[in-house]
Amino acid sequence: MNIDALLHNLLNTKDPFGHMAPEYRKKYLHKIPDTEVVQREKFILAKCIDKVVLDIGCGNSLHKALQEVGKKVYGIDIVHYDSPNFILCDVTDPVAFRKTKLEDIEVILCADIIEHLSNPGIFLDTLKEMYPNVEKVFCAPNFQCAFFKDYIKTLHENVNDEHVAYYSYYTLNNLLTRHKLEVKNFYWYEYKNNYPHGFNEGLVFIAI
Repeated sequence: MNIDALLHNLLNTKDPFGHMAPEYRKKYLHKIPDTEVVQREKFILAKCIDKVVLDIGCGNSLHKALQEVGKKVYGIDIVHYDSPNFILCDVTDPVAFRKTKLEDIEVILCADIIEHLSNPGIFLDTLKEMYPNVEKVFCAPNFQCAFFKDYIKTLHENVNDEHVAYYSYYTLNNLLTRHKLEVKNFYWYEYKNNYPHGFNEGLVFIAI
């Protein structure tokens, strides 16, 4: 059975998991939110209008767009980026990261960085310690994104060569809450018209 037929059966069967033992279902099956699908960059920019923003992992075109809408935009990256208010730092080094603390931050953006980090828990613990009450926006690719199946059929992965992890709704939510971040909202991003929830391109978490 191919993946499209499997998806059809799962979505159209009253209890597609009826054959599973109750203990297995409790441990391994987790509902995913039927929530809004947003356009990633548009959503992020709207959150940052007239705000003082800390953009962690800032070496990208989104950072330039943030400078157009934010009151003030700081950037942190492990590689030098030619931008105003740039800080060179490895955020997985708690000692170095703590030295960069800023007092006026209103929004912290972690857009497509968590999947690059070898030690994301260390980063999240330090981030929570430094900015306990500041709104944080986390974005990451969704490992169950539907277009991956087309590459897998050819025995290839479509993946950034700097990534060390993929996340799902459950695993990223679990990571954030395990490190004492309170998730306030969740959204899928993009592929709104093509795929059902859970097969969208990426994940957006708003946390404190």
